[in-house]
Amino acid sequence: MKITEKWIKKHHPCPDGVRWLREQFEQSERDGKSLVRKLMKEKRYEWANWMIVRIMKYKEYVQYAVYAAEQVIDIYEKQYPNDEKPRKAIKAAKKCIKRNTAANRYAARVAVYADVSSYSPYSAVKAAYSSAYLAAYSADYSDYSAAYSADAVYLAICAVAAENNFAAKEKMQIKILKYGMKLIK
Repeated sequence: MKITEKWIKKHHPCPDGVRWLREQFEQSERDGKSLVRKLMKEKRYEWANWMIVRIMKYKEYVQYAVYAAEQVIDIYEKQYPNDEKPRKAIKAAKKCIKRNTAANRYAARVAVYADVSSYSPYSAVKAAYSSAYLAAYSADYSDYSAAYSADAVYLAICAVAAENNFAAKEKMQIKILKYGMKLIK
């Protein structure tokens, strides 16, 4: 996907992101996938995550969010082994990937609203929980679905970091981004 000035205006990157993109344009780099690779090489993982979901199509960014949530769901399940709500949210999002219907999107929305009070990355457990819910929310196909996918990934990374495992945080960021790169056609 070609990144243009019109694309920048539509997606509203932060001012530093706009400057970075314009610097890339000066070097004739406008391919979205190549820009994500460059961001990864520069270790700007949050920016790469922001961009990758915005160049993905619906099915791709929901798969990306689900993948991220599945990487950390065990953090939540270790503390709450009998709570199936996050797994149900992931399952609802997966149904939307297979069949993007109004009924499946509604089911994803219902799964999300089962317990909205947990949208808080203050601990690894809550971040893992919220990542699963945001994966389902991204499947709801609202105007901000791609952003919710990026948030699901961000919270998955927060879950790893909140366990005081900062070495694992970077590895997880790279792992999830590489998975996302494979999804882009």
